[in-house]
Amino acid sequence: MLETLRDLLLDPVLRIRLFTCSLGVYTQYPTLFICDCLLYFFRLFYFTSTLFSKEDNELTYGESVYGSLDTLFDIYQTPQHAIFCDIGSGLGKAVLFADKCRKLTSIGVEIKSPFISVSRILSKVFLFKRSTFLLQDFREDLPSADIYLSPNTCLSQGTLQSLTDQLSSKPGSIVFSISEPLPFQKSELLGKHSVFFSWGKATVYVQRVCDTL
Repeated sequence: MLETLRDLLLDPVLRIRLFTCSLGVYTQYPTLFICDCLLYFFRLFYFTSTLFSKEDNELTYGESVYGSLDTLFDIYQTPQHAIFCDIGSGLGKAVLFADKCRKLTSIGVEIKSPFISVSRILSKVFLFKRSTFLLQDFREDLPSADIYLSPNTCLSQGTLQSLTDQLSSKPGSIVFSISEPLPFQKSELLGKHSVFFSWGKATVYVQRVCDTL
């Protein structure tokens, strides 16, 4: 938690780099820039107020960057009827991006109630009409979707296996696996790409889930 607060306050070089990475998206969709500014101040308040509380480190992870999401979605073109799901959606940035920039029906699954509340408020105020935010534990249940964003960076082996088991029942879906691929019994690696996230660069493994039958 201290490292997260430090990153928010004391790493201006990373902040500038992330802003530059997303500049094209901000220019085309200024609503996302406004949302990003509001979310930055919320994060300062939230992490300061919970500085000395105990949280599950597995569920404390960084956030997606609009420019990186734009790159991934450009490479892997998706039809507008596709459904996107962000696993552990945090404050909803990836969901809002997929809604606004790609016109996709978008679902965020998040266990932290304050994050869901903020995501829903932004979605309502700024008229993100295709976005839905679910307050639930992604380790236990995932909605059906065509594209998943999976935050594997800080997850335990047990959680990674739980995600793998759930997603294995959704053949044909595409999974953007951050930092490491999910250990599917049968999948196709479509590519891997190094892109920025809030903590710096990470590799995204793009996997297509295959039918095990």
